Amino acid sequence: MSEIIANVFFTVDGTTLRATLCVTNKSSNPVYLEKSKVFANGIVMNHLFHLSYEGVQVRYIGIMAKLREPQLEDFMKLEPGDSFEKTLYISNHYEFLEGKHQYCGFYKAYHSLPNADDLWELQSDKAKFVFPG
Repeated sequence: MSEIIANVFFTVDGTTLRATLCVTNKSSNPVYLEKSKVFANGIVMNHLFHLSYEGVQVRYIGIMAKLREPQLEDFMKLEPGDSFEKTLYISNHYEFLEGKHQYCGFYKAYHSLPNADDLWELQSDKAKFVFPG
């Protein structure tokens, strides 16, 4: 699924950290994304943003939801050329170091397909940010 592109951007405003995930379908076929794994409802329910400081992972302290096997209604269809974008507040989901530091982060999730047992990986490039601002 190399024609499905994920980008992540981090925005800092004082002690508030927002992550914006943008997924673009550059293929000639529709693609299905699991709604929970692209935060379609605006809720962070699992450790899908991977943050680190000098190579050491920042501990995720948010919700770790064990979800049932996705049904057809749990997917969103992204047509060729379309994008989906979601911005989330993630400051309270990670245990950041005291003081101001430069971090690196990316998005990574394994998506399933409707009516299939296959999984495919969607991963963004890395992005840097200084937190708190």
